[in-house]
Amino acid sequence: MDELSESKRTPLSVFISYAHEDEPLRQRLEAHLSLLRRQGLIADWHDRQILAGQEWGQEIDEYLETASIILLLISPDFLASDYCYGVELQQALVRQRAGKVHVIPILLRPVDLEGAPFAQLQFLPQGAKPVTLWENQDEALTDIAKGIRLIIGQLRSSPSLPHQSLPVHALGASTTSQEQSDLSQHATSETIDTHEAINNFRQFMQPSGHMRVLRLVGENNTGKSHLLTKVFPLIVQQDYQARCAVLDLRNTVYTVPYILHMACGLLGPEYFNCYYVAYHEWMSRSQAKVESDDAQSRDLHLTTQFVEGIGLLNDKPLLLLFDSVEKGCKNVQMWLMDTLIVQLSRFPYIHVVVAGCSLPDAHGSYAAYSQSYCLQPITEEQEYITFCRHLNISIAEQSVRDFAYACDYIPGLFVGLVYPKFLKRKSIQ
Repeated sequence: MDELSESKRTPLSVFISYAHEDEPLRQRLEAHLSLLRRQGLIADWHDRQILAGQEWGQEIDEYLETASIILLLISPDFLASDYCYGVELQQALVRQRAGKVHVIPILLRPVDLEGAPFAQLQFLPQGAKPVTLWENQDEALTDIAKGIRLIIGQLRSSPSLPHQSLPVHALGASTTSQEQSDLSQHATSETIDTHEAINNFRQFMQPSGHMRVLRLVGENNTGKSHLLTKVFPLIVQQDYQARCAVLDLRNTVYTVPYILHMACGLLGPEYFNCYYVAYHEWMSRSQAKVESDDAQSRDLHLTTQFVEGIGLLNDKPLLLLFDSVEKGCKNVQMWLMDTLIVQLSRFPYIHVVVAGCSLPDAHGSYAAYSQSYCLQPITEEQEYITFCRHLNISIAEQSVRDFAYACDYIPGLFVGLVYPKFLKRKSIQ
């Protein structure tokens, strides 16, 4: 039996991360997931299943490191929990960015999520409306179950299904000789060429300019991800009051519909009603095999609906940032460069930044409106810290894992060494 057939008959492991204050809602969600469980599609786990005498930290780490899907049950208590936010969430995001797991935030109760490290992910239920605000909460939980079922269909149809092998060691455990060797290769702490990169971006965003697409190219350790996820969004919000969406393409299980669906959620679901109708029509066919020609037709149709919705957002500048483009699937790269940006380039208020170690060629229709910039590394860590101070960026507990990943450190090793220092709420000010 081949690997894809084997994955189709094996239940996907689902890890549920939640605050104990939300246990009643977790139990109700579990009831709505029971059909997926009975059909052999999922095997879900949470910490209440730890048996007496078992070491709870080790059990959580093992299931968290081997899950195919991680559900984050978001609430004020989840964000207030040092373990949920500081350990489970951060570990989930590291694995998600490495393409090893699919992370789904589920909004249980209203809470301020501005600047949250998972804000770029697609929320459930639909429209990111908290479960407790639905008139009928069973409808919200049913919507969540259906959304998870659709994602399971996408994962099972993908040959790059996240694996379920047990970890060699848990996060934060003693380092191996291979990790020590890898760490020595990153000892220079290379960061971004700050001044020139920022000046270039500011010129790119000028309303009087004619450039629509900025292509950032640079090797690992030049700070591309940090620019796209931290610096550029801060600049456009402070200086241009612009809308902004960051989309990371490094997870190879992401399909074009999922990327568009995620973008709609970030920009405002209320503007994309036509897109959502078309999206759910196509996703309802997820159980059937979709041929490549059908997939291309689907992607083109959904892209057109998305662009029609984004055309309504013309009251202020809009910035779309695509990170780690070279790590996305080939069809996603081609769609981005030859379909989506082609359609977006006709809107003068929309700017697009694409970043990667290498990038496909710009399409001829917008090549004249495109500019490229090659990031150069610097080795002075203090200059980077001074730069963060100037932008009023705090390198605090909640961003240490993002910082590690942006600099292409080994996330587990980096966090194991540095994270305890941030538990005391220290930050660079």
